[in-house]
Amino acid sequence: MKLYQQTAKTQRLDKEEAAANRAMMMMKFRSACESICPNALELCEILLDMCYTTNKSKQFVWDVCGDTIIQNLLTKNNNTIHFPVLTETEGDFKFGGESFIIKEKKLGEDELL
Repeated sequence: MKLYQQTAKTQRLDKEEAAANRAMMMMKFRSACESICPNALELCEILLDMCYTTNKSKQFVWDVCGDTIIQNLLTKNNNTIHFPVLTETEGDFKFGGESFIIKEKKLGEDELL
């Protein structure tokens, strides 16, 4: 993927064409990975071990099993997410000169990945 990105840049390929080619290659990589290890959770663990034990890019693991990573995080947190919301009053923290509070939301079945 890295080599393709470099080639696309040096050959000045159209951005849409380069993105379409990258998406096609990722589909092939994902399909190959799934044929080797059809269990999504096991595949995710394997790729996390491979990609996060080196200084190499982590993008591959996110491209192949990003949905599984997010689903695992949701499951481990009782399908609850926490997110900042801008507030006019004193908040939990400030960022960029503005005040924010942390909201919590439990996702329903229709909102899960």
